[in-house]
Amino acid sequence: VFRRVKQLLDAGMELKLNTEIGKDIAFDEIYNNYDAVFLATGATQGKVLNHEGYNSNNVYMAVPFLTNIQKKLLKKPFDKKYAVAGKHVMVIGGGDTAMDCCRTAIREGAKSVKCLYRRDFQNIPGSKREIENAIEEGVEFIWNTQALDISENNHGLSLKTVETELKKEFNSKRLVPVLKTGSEKTLKADAVIIAYGFNPSPAPWLKENSIETDDSGKVLVSKNTENIMQTSNPKVFAGGDMVRGSDLVVTAIFEGRTAAESIKRYIM
Repeated sequence: VFRRVKQLLDAGMELKLNTEIGKDIAFDEIYNNYDAVFLATGATQGKVLNHEGYNSNNVYMAVPFLTNIQKKLLKKPFDKKYAVAGKHVMVIGGGDTAMDCCRTAIREGAKSVKCLYRRDFQNIPGSKREIENAIEEGVEFIWNTQALDISENNHGLSLKTVETELKKEFNSKRLVPVLKTGSEKTLKADAVIIAYGFNPSPAPWLKENSIETDDSGKVLVSKNTENIMQTSNPKVFAGGDMVRGSDLVVTAIFEGRTAAESIKRYIM
């Protein structure tokens, strides 16, 4: 990452760190001083679904968990509540972020790490190589199982779960997990990490600048070849997770390049 940033700086990019739009600098200031603006703020709002008890001190969202472990490794101040050494850890989710959580927990000295996913190995969204590496490091996978709720008592956390079976539905490209009646069971853990995926978290200044979003918070962009990736505000373009939802980095890179070509046409 540092090497790539240096290449961009050497090419003439100006980098402003520790600057939050709407707090340290107004979006209007950027908007009025440049010919075009590209937005790529991602999707960082972790999904929690309807689980009760996710506010427990021993239930972590994926990004804060990973961020605090990274701070610890960099010898920066971090929140010690995210320590998992000696704990039985349950990770809920099946994407690459879930695999990051599993493997990080193993390396942080967790006594055991289990990954709970509602589909099977063939239908998990995460990289197969990451999953195989996680298994090699000691992660146990519990397939075709969905968590229903989380509760805490003096003995730790209890996850109420139910088995699922995959079925084809007419309007869905993926097999849909259907809950199996009478298959409920309770699993125990000392800590639970929720890695269901992420939603965009649209900033207030989007609406203030006529940048439209859909009901889920994703920024709407043009799909027309000439002005592709252009938002409802002609001067503003967007791409990556904030447009399509949580996806791969390579997809965001591709959309950044696509938007750059569109911006070039717009300002010339």
